[in-house]
Amino acid sequence: MHTSDFHGFLTHERAMVLKELRKDVNYYFDSGDLIKTGNLTIPYSTLEDNWGRLAFLNCSASTLGNREVHPLKYANNMKIYGARHPILCANLFNNKNNLLHLPYKVFSESNLRVGVFGVMIPILTEASSKKIGSNYYWKNPFEIAIKTIRKIRKKCDVIIALTHIGLEMDMLLASLCPEISIILGGHSHDILEKPVKVNDTFICHTGSHGKYVGMYHWNKGVMEYDLKEIKH
Repeated sequence: MHTSDFHGFLTHERAMVLKELRKDVNYYFDSGDLIKTGNLTIPYSTLEDNWGRLAFLNCSASTLGNREVHPLKYANNMKIYGARHPILCANLFNNKNNLLHLPYKVFSESNLRVGVFGVMIPILTEASSKKIGSNYYWKNPFEIAIKTIRKIRKKCDVIIALTHIGLEMDMLLASLCPEISIILGGHSHDILEKPVKVNDTFICHTGSHGKYVGMYHWNKGVMEYDLKEIKH
């Protein structure tokens, strides 16, 4: 099961609809921009309970969108306050060159090892003049994806990328990294009734604001898909 770009619209009613669907799937992944707070806005209140609702849905893992990050440490921590599931982001580093979140996670289900990694759009790069005033910087998501896949491909049977870089960039990622079986993407708000296929990689997007959820069944390179409207 896959969602993305809720922008604060993961309401209680939507969560209840998703809870019923969650019962029938092994994994639920989200591709970022969960919260309503804007890119450089600091959320002084924790009244937005989107992270709690992802926990209620037993989210397997998510990656970060541009709304969940901030150059300043205090604001960045506020944006992810309440997250209780694994956040995967392999290209976000602090100014000591340490990863801020897990780069990947390997799940095991019925003797199938599923390697999942996350990347997001760069906000401030290593070369940016504004990096000096930031606690964080972002590395190139394509270069990081290639390095991460090298680390995990022998540890898993299938690779899933959780991305927040947009459909066009997902298509480039698929061409650069043919080892990826599925890309679950976000950021560009594209609604794909069926996955886009680049070589043997399936790319899935579910739009924005909690209108749709993607339901996917993958088996040995064959993908069954259903884009469901979330009615409440």
